[in-house]
Amino acid sequence: MGADFPIEGDKLKKLIKKSRAVPIPFGFNPGTSDDDDEYLAAHQRKAPEKLGKLAQNEGAGTKSAFGTFAVDGSEVHLTCFRTIPQLAKKFKKYLKRFKITLNCVVMDPDGNIIDSDVETLDAWFEEADDQEDDVEEAAEDEAEGDEPAEDSGIDPADLAARLRALQPKVAAAPPGVLERVAAGFKGAVGLIREGKLEQASIAIAQLEAVMARLAAMPKAPPASPQGQSSPEASQMASPVAPPPPDPRLPRLREAVEKLSEQVGALLGNGAGPMLDEMARIEGLIDAGEAEAALGALRSAQETLKAAQALNEKWDKAQAILEPQVNRALSERSVADPDTLRTRWQFAVTLASEGGWERALAAVPGIVALLRAPAAAPGTDGTPPVGVVAFQSSRILWKDTRDSMLSEARKLADAIIAGSSEDDDAGEIAAAASEILAEVDAVDARLQGLLDGITNAEGAARDRLRREASGVVAEYRTLLGTGVFPMIDDNPFASVQVTARARMALDQISRTLA
Repeated sequence: MGADFPIEGDKLKKLIKKSRAVPIPFGFNPGTSDDDDEYLAAHQRKAPEKLGKLAQNEGAGTKSAFGTFAVDGSEVHLTCFRTIPQLAKKFKKYLKRFKITLNCVVMDPDGNIIDSDVETLDAWFEEADDQEDDVEEAAEDEAEGDEPAEDSGIDPADLAARLRALQPKVAAAPPGVLERVAAGFKGAVGLIREGKLEQASIAIAQLEAVMARLAAMPKAPPASPQGQSSPEASQMASPVAPPPPDPRLPRLREAVEKLSEQVGALLGNGAGPMLDEMARIEGLIDAGEAEAALGALRSAQETLKAAQALNEKWDKAQAILEPQVNRALSERSVADPDTLRTRWQFAVTLASEGGWERALAAVPGIVALLRAPAAAPGTDGTPPVGVVAFQSSRILWKDTRDSMLSEARKLADAIIAGSSEDDDAGEIAAAASEILAEVDAVDARLQGLLDGITNAEGAARDRLRREASGVVAEYRTLLGTGVFPMIDDNPFASVQVTARARMALDQISRTLA
């Protein structure tokens, strides 16, 4: 997998070209500074979430964005499921490093623009001049006998001359249409450079027609009878100087950066939505909207404050309950230890992902289970609690092992399907089979031992329990070697093999203790 990434140079240019026809999934890590250490993972057949995780883990920076990108004319549109501050500027800088000049627009999944980096008209014309030089060189090469870009019968030098005639007219276009006609001008230049001469000729003709209609429009109102320009005419003739930047903007940017760090430290993997909001606020700051950014920042600060309060409340509850839960499970002193263990693990997992409110909601049920003592063995006609626990553990391990094998097959199939067109597809398929073999090495011995413990008594049961504990320790060691440390965190398919096995072994180990 690592050999395919990061995407740079010719591979990047090929994907940019493909994205004009179909969106390309990507993950992007902007790196740490201006040292050109950005990391882009992109692939037509891989999930954006996996590419984002790969960029997060392999890149030098601490943040990553993921989604899809598609080139439309002179712009690359990033549709992001997770974004980062100033993504448009950073992604555009990455493209320029490989001499790919595109404006960048960042959108959310609903198509709303949340960030952009679009160059000014002057910069576009400077680039267009460079591209016209390339067009003229191509025309000279063609005259010397080189292959033409396409057999269209259209002279590229003629198209370049038409564009030069249009340039001053486009530059003088009214503000209301300036951006659109400038984009059309640059798009026509790009078509010539790609050798799409027929499409370029059509685009130039459309632009010529638009400029002709603009030239025929009425001019500004004449001067007033007293010889003075009307207020409206004066306003049009003398552009108003832009207002000075709001002095609050630098302080707001610093506050957003600080709050983003606090959000990441507090919420961890659950920080995505709030980091997206931080990126939106940075977009407001970039646009000079100080008042809107201030209001959004205050709201985000209140949200973080509420999350910190819930975190503190959960920490206190956990400090009180965790020793009681561990003691009850160790001594088997509660009526339903399996339910207690499940609910406690569920609450702890929720809290680890920032779901403190839901974790706290589970506390009353956990307290009720702690207060329900276990019945004396055999007094109600049921098997002793230990026997039930061993039976439950046997079923748990059987289900866990079946799930591990099923998930491993799912991953192997995804790897083979995702690399079917690669040169080393055969080697990759063999590696996928090795993954299945490693998972199958976590065998069914534990299931048989737990079944034997259920039916044994006295010294025989104690011997089987020690043997089963040894097998659990063997499996735990195995889960720390080979493919297991990385199998759950792969860019091909979402699976849970190692995590589920560890959780089941932890529960079985407590039963055997």
